[in-house]
Amino acid sequence: MLRHGERTLARTGADHALSASARIDDLLRYQAEGLQAYAVDSAYWDATYAFMDGTSPDEAYLAAALPDPAMAIDILLFFDAAGRLFHREGLSEAGRLRSRALEKLIGPLLPFGEASPFPSGLLRLDDAVVLTAVAPIRTSEGKGPDRGFLVLGRLVDEERLQISRLTGLTMTLTSLAGKTDAATRSKVAELVREGRTVGNSEEGSQAWMLVTDLLGRPAFLASIAIPSEFRARVRGDVVGLVAALVIAFVSLLATTFLLFDRLVLTGLRQMGHEMAHITASPRLHGHLTERGDDEIAQLARCGNALIDALVEARNGEMQTSLLFRSLVDNIPGVVYRSRNDANWTKEYLSDTFEEITGYAVTDYLFRDDRSLAEIIHPDDLPRVRETLSRCHSQGEAYAMTFRIFRADGTTRWLFDRGQFLYDPTTSEVWFDGVMFDVTEERRAQEALTRSENRYRELFENAPLAFCELDCAPAREALSERLATDVGDLDDRCRTHRDEALEILARMKVLTANGAALKLLSASDAGEIEAGLVRIHGALSPEEIAGRLRMILATAVSTEADEVLCALDGRRIVARTRWVSLPGEAGGVDRLLCALEDITERKALEEKLLHLSLHDTLTGLHNRAFFEGQTALCETGRSDPLAVVVVDVDGLKIVNDTLGHDAGDSLLLRAATTLRKSFRESDIVARVGGDEFSVLLPRCSLEGLQAVLERLKRNIDDEAHGPALAPLVLSVGSAWRKEGERTLAQLITDADNAMYAVKIARRGLMTGRFRQRIETELARRDHFHDGHERRLTQILEALGGALGLDQKARDRLGLLARYHDLGKIVVGDDEKDRRRHVEAGARIAQAWSDLAPLAAAIASHHERHDGKGYPRRLAREAIPLEGRLLALALAYEKERSGREGTPLSHEEALERIVSQAGGAFDPALVDLLASLDPSLLDGCD
Repeated sequence: MLRHGERTLARTGADHALSASARIDDLLRYQAEGLQAYAVDSAYWDATYAFMDGTSPDEAYLAAALPDPAMAIDILLFFDAAGRLFHREGLSEAGRLRSRALEKLIGPLLPFGEASPFPSGLLRLDDAVVLTAVAPIRTSEGKGPDRGFLVLGRLVDEERLQISRLTGLTMTLTSLAGKTDAATRSKVAELVREGRTVGNSEEGSQAWMLVTDLLGRPAFLASIAIPSEFRARVRGDVVGLVAALVIAFVSLLATTFLLFDRLVLTGLRQMGHEMAHITASPRLHGHLTERGDDEIAQLARCGNALIDALVEARNGEMQTSLLFRSLVDNIPGVVYRSRNDANWTKEYLSDTFEEITGYAVTDYLFRDDRSLAEIIHPDDLPRVRETLSRCHSQGEAYAMTFRIFRADGTTRWLFDRGQFLYDPTTSEVWFDGVMFDVTEERRAQEALTRSENRYRELFENAPLAFCELDCAPAREALSERLATDVGDLDDRCRTHRDEALEILARMKVLTANGAALKLLSASDAGEIEAGLVRIHGALSPEEIAGRLRMILATAVSTEADEVLCALDGRRIVARTRWVSLPGEAGGVDRLLCALEDITERKALEEKLLHLSLHDTLTGLHNRAFFEGQTALCETGRSDPLAVVVVDVDGLKIVNDTLGHDAGDSLLLRAATTLRKSFRESDIVARVGGDEFSVLLPRCSLEGLQAVLERLKRNIDDEAHGPALAPLVLSVGSAWRKEGERTLAQLITDADNAMYAVKIARRGLMTGRFRQRIETELARRDHFHDGHERRLTQILEALGGALGLDQKARDRLGLLARYHDLGKIVVGDDEKDRRRHVEAGARIAQAWSDLAPLAAAIASHHERHDGKGYPRRLAREAIPLEGRLLALALAYEKERSGREGTPLSHEEALERIVSQAGGAFDPALVDLLASLDPSLLDGCD
């Protein structure tokens, strides 16, 4: 045996060397896994995710993200999602020299478009070996899309790995990066061919192995030595083992001989007779004889102890039976045992059965002809059978609730709980259990359920939006942050608003009613919870700080108007009411938030406020706002100060001639001109019907002159526009230095200057207005091919036949020119054309030389029979000039063919005569017929 141990000694040392070499792989794997875990922690940091998006300053992030010095990281690389290098950082001198080499080697290994695996392990560079770890850059929840990859690199060698110290082995680790000697290269080639190798010598055993990198290239050559002392220890262990086996064998033979030398069988036979006599006694009286202190005596003592234990167990069983009966009698339910047969035959029923069901225990105990199923409600019986069958087949305990009919016909609810029991000796199956009357509890539960359903329905259908939120996660995160951050919470929220919002968004949304889902455009409470950052995105830093204080408070009851963002992008003005439910730890665990959408109300309030401070027509500030600003300017803070007063010339004549719509249009043009002429900081207000005032705070005299020059240019540009009513503005201004005249004196000076300009240019606007009307009338006459000239000749002939004086005939000439004056301000449809006579009369009344024509212009579409327009006048009620104009228009129309084929004098006269007494005055028709056609030859 010793020689056999010696022969195996060499093999044992070699095996130990090989198994020790395997520990190098384990150690390297553990280090790679640790580095990989650290890389994942760093890559799943939200700041890293933001850094790759370009939203975080490089310096600030890198200062906070540089690895822990204890991790001994030498190289830090960031790759974007397209595989391009985003950032490279060498954290040591050696790391800076080798970071570019690692970048070129690790880039092609990154698993773009895949979830795993991520290349982690050794990589051999030209002159170093790097332990690398790669992790995808995701959010703190580990969600994508991936923003890229984080690569950590640690330069490794024998000193850093410390394999000899950590494994307790005598080891040499040679790096294969860079130049190696011939012996090392030869050994590497041998290991590449044959794998791990072992050698034995008088000095001991030695194993060699190659440590490869991620690309399968040799990275380290490991040499593990097992010294000769190991063999000495093995030899000593073998000798000791052989000696121990010999001694044990001799002892066994001696013990066997002595045991059989004793009279064992005789003592055992006598003990058997005594045991038979004792067990024959109904109460187990007597004990075995104990002789001496040998093994037989010890066996007798054990037998006596067993007899005493049996007696004690029988007494305990009797006590247990009494205790069971006492417990069963005090259980407020029916304890039972049933056979697992078709009728569930009862082998035991406690006395409570009669109290609960109204039936005697004897009615169902050991009765094969009656079953408890007879009194179970028929709607519940299938469920009871299915539950018992399923639980029996699956070996599970059962629990169920069902209804029974009592003996008096009433219905009761029972809760039944039990389990199946199997007797392996008889193969019988029972089920034991207990039934409780839960009728009152069931009724209370049903009432509670109805109440809950009613209040839930009220909650769900309430017009007010309700949300219940769990604040514990947010409070925990906030407490951790406050424990490390020093400073005012408001300042913290102003400088780190996004971080504060993230803490606020950690609240859990427990419930949200339909109104809340509709208001926030969410499908469920989970969607609201996921979008809390977006919902609170419009809150100011002060509002966010107030919300965080609410989470830390011990009790909350507050109300505020806040701007929230719905998940569909709508901005909502909501009146929020918060009520807290205090938690056990003293802080707020839950918040009940009621949201009332007041967006429209706020918009209406803002609109009303705007209307109260702005002119409804022009959109400029009104007089009330202007006067409020003048009070502020009285303090002198706005000096040097200028005031400009503007008046719209001719607004009344435009209203009187073209109507108030044209007057409003003129005011809007004036407002637009003023708005684009002054600075944004200047206060432009409409203080009266055609009056505007402007305050120019902190305006130098040169600045005032520049503004007035710009205003003049804009007015001149507007004067060349297509509008019929020209824009003419009278402008006056005044300016003061610091501490000079009061603002009231300044406004008075500006008013006086404006009125001086207005007086100097009196009649300018009306002249321009008249000129534009004349131009428009001339354009229209050009299109009518001499209509005015022909009409003038006809009216001149009729006036002469009537014996009218020259003044009257001159008016008829003006009437021929201006009778369609109203068409320049009305539209082209039939309804507008019928209004042009009134518009023309209104315009004519605005000028003294045309005012006498107003009545004729207004009535030249009336008819002799009273069926004309606009006032349905008849006969002499129609002014003579109006009747003459109507007749002349009709004749000129027929002769010129303006709406058809031109007719001769006789044909035109025939048509007009046919309408005498209807459309035209018969006397004037006869007068026209009596005229010499040569007087009307202008119509030829």
